[in-house]
Amino acid sequence: MQRPQKGRHLEEAVRRLVRHHAALRLRFVFEHGEWRQYYAEEESARLVLHEDLSQTAKAEWTQAMASRAATHQAQLSLVRGPLFRIVHFSAGPLSAGWLLLIAHHLAVDAVSWRILLEDLDALCRQLEEGCELALPPRTASFQQWGLRLSEYAQTLVGAQQQPQSIKASPQLPADDPTAANTEADASTLVSTLEAAQTRALVHESSGAYRTHIPELLLAALGQVIGAWADTDTLLLDLEGHGRDHPFANLDLTRTVGWFTTLVPLSLHLPRERSPGNLIKAVKEQVRLSAGAGLDHSVRSWLLKGDAAAIPRAPILFNYLGHLDSADDPDALFRPLFQPVGSLRDPRNTRRYEWEINAAITAGRLSA
Repeated sequence: MQRPQKGRHLEEAVRRLVRHHAALRLRFVFEHGEWRQYYAEEESARLVLHEDLSQTAKAEWTQAMASRAATHQAQLSLVRGPLFRIVHFSAGPLSAGWLLLIAHHLAVDAVSWRILLEDLDALCRQLEEGCELALPPRTASFQQWGLRLSEYAQTLVGAQQQPQSIKASPQLPADDPTAANTEADASTLVSTLEAAQTRALVHESSGAYRTHIPELLLAALGQVIGAWADTDTLLLDLEGHGRDHPFANLDLTRTVGWFTTLVPLSLHLPRERSPGNLIKAVKEQVRLSAGAGLDHSVRSWLLKGDAAAIPRAPILFNYLGHLDSADDPDALFRPLFQPVGSLRDPRNTRRYEWEINAAITAGRLSA
């Protein structure tokens, strides 16, 4: 936080935020062999918790915050709620402190975070100034989106699909291919470009072959994995933000929820892998799959179709874009990049062997 917030103001702002965005009140129940989601009318759980670091040595703040953050994240409940909560870490009365915003991924995506931060900022300012609390009008609800998806699914029943050439990837090298692939076994490696390198990637690198950033990153991934695994075929799932749709009169610009699409991509790497050849080959294949994410996801999950017939990809790739493109220097809240503990239950089985998430934050690309 850029300046201290009164506790009652913060709690009122968060209550209004959760009341305004229904996805933050989602609940999930398992009935008749499948999961069902619904909205709770009100959120009865405490939404703002406080952690005092004033008795903790400053050198230990980061470790203490990560440890306590992990505890709070584990307390979210799909069945009972809440799915959204804020923890205020304070180092004493003279410290503005830090806010940890916790949300289950089933309730939010990257676009949702931008909406929530803007609205939380607005509500806190209005409370500071004694103004009437007001947020911009809601756009389509997550429920309306789900209903339109169900209607769209029926239009695909019996419709001819575009032929796909999906070839299974060879087994990626592993120390023990038979070992359990759980979250407890996973490790994270972060690589970050310098600001100058990121500017070159964004503004200069795409010109020669008229490529987009994800295509360049996928070409680099294909080059590395192809040489490492000695393969000319790489199967991966491309994750998209899922907010592009063909539906008329369905505005999602201020809708909070997890919108996503997955589309399998079988990359055939050229025999001669000079940068130019590789970039052109990958670009052409990626663009052939463009726009297929929604249809594939609907067929796979609503119509129970494609997924069973397609080999499972060992790699997930997701380019999130510029996460700080709307950064406001006068904002009450600024992002702080530091450890926040485990984001997933260590007992969970991982779907992929590799998960690659790339984004530009503070002017630098990280993956």
